[in-house]
Amino acid sequence: DVINMLEVNTTPGMTVTSFVPQQVRAAGLDIKNVLSDIVENQF
Repeated sequence: DVINMLEVNTTPGMTVTSFVPQQVRAAGLDIKNVLSDIVENQF
């Protein structure tokens, strides 16, 4: 498995129709879990 990340953006669109949440759903993932993983594994 390969994890691909977008560039860090301090103000990404995070509404239901924004790019990041759409791509997370398209990958079959849950946005809450993805964001939690990012925060918990930031280093």
